[in-house]
Amino acid sequence: MRTLGEYQTSISRIRLSDVQRRVVWELEAQGKVPQILTVELHCGRNQVRIPEYNEYRVRTPASSDTIALAGNEDYTVEVWGIDKLMRARGNFRLKGCK
Repeated sequence: MRTLGEYQTSISRIRLSDVQRRVVWELEAQGKVPQILTVELHCGRNQVRIPEYNEYRVRTPASSDTIALAGNEDYTVEVWGIDKLMRARGNFRLKGCK
């Protein structure tokens, strides 16, 4: 996920869902809403925490430190800004997976 090119964007919440609309990963800012430039996801195991942004609380998964993403599945990412009523959504498929 990349926001507005070279400019950071305040993101209060991030949600990743699979094609069956099951939430795979969800973060929510606690207190101060961080400004994010990029969040990178890869095929296979990904950490659920974003090390450079301690302000986020992991909502999903509740009992794991990683999520597994496959290259042959479609995913939907949703992001909310400071105004939690406004959100953006996009779909993607990871490339280069074996």
